[in-house]
Amino acid sequence: MTELPRGYGRRYMTAHEFSSLCSESNVQIDSFNKDLELFEKEHILLPVARVVKPAEYVSLRRGLDEQGDTYGQPLPGWDDLERLVYSKGVPQPSDEEALWHPFDQEFKYENQFLSRPLKGTFQPWKLYWEDGQAVEHYYHYWQIHQVYAVLERYPIFAKYNWILQNLTDKVHDRMTYLIPEESEPALTIGGKTLGYDALSFYIEVYGNERWRTFSHVPEIEGIKRLNEAQYEEYRTRQEGHAKSVAARWGLSTDYLIEFLLELLDLRAHYEDSERAKLAEGLTSDLRYLWVMIANITGQSFDEISEVLGQRGLIWPTRFRALEEGAQIQDCVKDYFNRLRQSYAEKFPSSPFSEQDANDLLRFVLSLDLVLLPHAIYELHKTLNDSRRRSVLSLYVDMKNLSTSFEYFVREIAGKSLDANAHAKRNQPRGNTLRPLVRSLMQGQEWLALFESSAELGRATSPDGFVQNIAHLLSDPVFCASEENEVARLFLLVENARNVMVHFYTVEDRLFGSLRGDLFTAVIHAMMYTWRFAKGRGLLADIER
Repeated sequence: MTELPRGYGRRYMTAHEFSSLCSESNVQIDSFNKDLELFEKEHILLPVARVVKPAEYVSLRRGLDEQGDTYGQPLPGWDDLERLVYSKGVPQPSDEEALWHPFDQEFKYENQFLSRPLKGTFQPWKLYWEDGQAVEHYYHYWQIHQVYAVLERYPIFAKYNWILQNLTDKVHDRMTYLIPEESEPALTIGGKTLGYDALSFYIEVYGNERWRTFSHVPEIEGIKRLNEAQYEEYRTRQEGHAKSVAARWGLSTDYLIEFLLELLDLRAHYEDSERAKLAEGLTSDLRYLWVMIANITGQSFDEISEVLGQRGLIWPTRFRALEEGAQIQDCVKDYFNRLRQSYAEKFPSSPFSEQDANDLLRFVLSLDLVLLPHAIYELHKTLNDSRRRSVLSLYVDMKNLSTSFEYFVREIAGKSLDANAHAKRNQPRGNTLRPLVRSLMQGQEWLALFESSAELGRATSPDGFVQNIAHLLSDPVFCASEENEVARLFLLVENARNVMVHFYTVEDRLFGSLRGDLFTAVIHAMMYTWRFAKGRGLLADIER
């Protein structure tokens, strides 16, 4: 994962800090702020705040700080300015205002030293420093996307503006396409700069509320946890903040949904352009935005995903990739559906439908089996990312998958339709996979071959397990009938479970040519076990 650029997410940044953010994000602008000054002059990108320090203050402050015993002491009579310089905020703010950025507090109370630059008020930045004054120009972090749009679409204007300035009027009139218009969608983020301003305000409030809440919670073994009542209060406050911000900026839910779609498109553009850091920054913004929408509407992540689909989101995975839980669910569903065809070819009398895939995943997520979908997801990432494809990763992922399957069988083996079903649910039926399978599948025809081939599920070395697996995959006896295929299926899973539990191995064949067979066997065994239990009525509570 690409690391989020330093400073990304800060509501107010000095011009120097903003330039550093641009540089770290591979958006190259002049380090001495000449580009930012040009953008303000041409009304393309204005600073969001400006603090001018009068010459008298600069002189007094310098004199105070040059002495060790008075360094940093407040200057009487300059309280309004000192609050801006040291970002302390107004004294005794209201409960809500205490979560705002100090500059937003000061804007509300019309601090005389803080101004919001407007069109038509530009003056060369060097003039602010005349007669001993000093100035700081401030930007929102998200304006980096506007800077990138200028650099990408108008490189001559951004980097060689002197050429345009020296053209004759006649030639200049024919070259207007080289000069950005301030209302262009690419520069206004699809006309949603108002939404970004509100979002950055919300991020500030959200983070400060989180800090304030947890600062009063004692640590237990180095971890701070909220009890149920505290969490409910915290959740209610965050919902209130989201609604307050939306009301303050006059943003409807429809507007926020359209804004979310706009940012998803922009992130896709960055990904296509191999702008990883900009894309990662937008990923962070999108996560805050969907939390904001969820707090306003009360909708779940999946419900918001459905709304986006109704609004024309062509690739829902672009949104669902924001939430790891959704990624995991989508990945597991995808594997179930991809392997359904090969499963149907081997076990035609035990069909596994798309609805079965959904129900199986719901069953897994409803119990303490979270390791199982995580194991499938992590194995998927390892196999599809060359940077992660190490033997250690494959070993850990396969171990988690095979042992999770054992707990999956244990849960189903513990179910019963009699009156004591719930009391018996968590009682183990055997200590390892084999007795669990025997207990659950009693009476099945294929169990005879499974039991008589017990030696093919045991070994004293990793190489012995590899030989077992190779034999199971090549012995024609196990292809003779569907029942024999089932016996082979559970013997393969038993080998995978036993070798991973009892040995740490880097055996090439296990993680090379045999890896796909073992992974498929575990998924097919899950499908078969699910269908068997469903056919026996052991999952009546799930079906309801």
